[in-house]
Amino acid sequence: MIQCVIIEDEKASQDALTSKLNYFYPNINIKAVIDNAPEAITYLSENKIDLVFVDNHIKQGKGMDVINHFKEKKFKVIFSTAFSEYAIEALNNNASYYLLKPYSDPEFKTAINKCITSLKETSKSITIGSNKEIIAFKTILYLQSEGAYTIFHLENGKTIYTSKNIGYYEKKLPSNFFFRIHHSTIVNQLKIEKIHRGINTMAILKNGIQLKISTRKQKDFLIQFQDTN
Repeated sequence: MIQCVIIEDEKASQDALTSKLNYFYPNINIKAVIDNAPEAITYLSENKIDLVFVDNHIKQGKGMDVINHFKEKKFKVIFSTAFSEYAIEALNNNASYYLLKPYSDPEFKTAINKCITSLKETSKSITIGSNKEIIAFKTILYLQSEGAYTIFHLENGKTIYTSKNIGYYEKKLPSNFFFRIHHSTIVNQLKIEKIHRGINTMAILKNGIQLKISTRKQKDFLIQFQDTN
């Protein structure tokens, strides 16, 4: 599921955008609606977000300042504003799309679809381990926490030990494919064959490995797993 944040200070615009997203893209999860620059920067720094809608005119700063705060953007950006003079600046600052208010439903869907396509195409690998190995996401079965370390289990049977904790990789891996099903486990949903419900709910991978899904994670995971498949 794509995680989204709306940065907009006008209530009418907040409601309109929320309504459009809920109607056209129910699988996009609106994590927060924020009306000011400081809170937006803090939220984006502390949470894993895939898509950001931002107006340049917000409280206590500008939307452009919020986006420019992040030198390495892990999220896609759609600027939506009533002022066309910001278009070039927005696109030069790596906005994925620029919507000029008032925009039509087809324009809105074009912007979203472009971002969805881009999210699927980008970040297809990760560099890990002391040897700085580049690992394609599609080869990862699951990640296992071992204290302050994390073990990558790959589909060729190889394991790679890294010195980063599992929370670090939870923020790095794309949330629409990787899910933390247990405090010690992150699974690649594309590698799951089926879900077994019993005393313990288990994710059974295509190679037969069984991974426990914690009770606390079950509801959110099953919703996302159904959306992905």
